[in-house]
Amino acid sequence: MRHLKKTRILLGLCPFKAWRASLVRRHLEECAVCREDLADVRQARSVTIAGSELGPVKDFWPQFAESLRTKAPAKTKAARPAWRWAIGTAGLAGIAVLTFLILGPRQRTNGLDSGVKLRVNYAELYEKPAQAIIFQTQEADSTFVWVERQN
Repeated sequence: MRHLKKTRILLGLCPFKAWRASLVRRHLEECAVCREDLADVRQARSVTIAGSELGPVKDFWPQFAESLRTKAPAKTKAARPAWRWAIGTAGLAGIAVLTFLILGPRQRTNGLDSGVKLRVNYAELYEKPAQAIIFQTQEADSTFVWVERQN
């Protein structure tokens, strides 16, 4: 349950709908918990209604077009600050400060250095070129390599 709350909060901070849609798609591709909750085609079809089952339906468009012609123009609201941008900017600034405090310059107390240098010449994921990112932790014997698909 906490997973969904965190995900929704982070998606709510995203200022652009296109980015949000991309983040949701990427999250569903990677998160097995959320993927299990998706409906398959048969489940989706079972909750829809066919056009033949609806019967006679009143035509919507003529009334809608008439309402557009007869309505007075709506009053424009005064410009308000974009709170989503402000919260997102404050969040990014906070993350940057925390990252600097956590990963900032430190003096290593232990003189242990493995001396092993890691270099990735070529990364491939699902038989397509991928980007490899190397994370060196503060422990001398721990290194993480993250491989990500290129768009």
